[in-house]
Amino acid sequence: MGYSDEQQRWENWLRMGKHFTLSDIIEDYQKREERVEISKVKNHIKDTISRLVDGLRDIERDLDDVKMEYYYYDRMKFISRYAKEKVDSVLATDDETLKTLVVQMALFGQIVTDISKEYENEKIIDRKRYERERPS
Repeated sequence: MGYSDEQQRWENWLRMGKHFTLSDIIEDYQKREERVEISKVKNHIKDTISRLVDGLRDIERDLDDVKMEYYYYDRMKFISRYAKEKVDSVLATDDETLKTLVVQMALFGQIVTDISKEYENEKIIDRKRYERERPS
């Protein structure tokens, strides 16, 4: 039965006459775990940014279809209010949220929230009502 990489490394240390304590073993294990976690996080961030860029590729067409007011709503409030409804994919919802927030920053110079009063004369739309009443 073969050794794992870690077992082999410790075996090599023993052969070379290295002395180590339990705290050395624990510290080495923690450092290895941190490297693995950081690597996973970096890959997840890269994947998320890639999906966001893909989602933004057709934004010009989207804006032609729905106009700017479609994005003038509090996305976080929308998610918290309608999260009870069946969501097919949390990942797709999160991706759409990131896309919406980026588009809001580009269109309005900020993320739209109920408390953002930059556009005093504008009323934040109710996204669900907008979708129901929007002419097709």
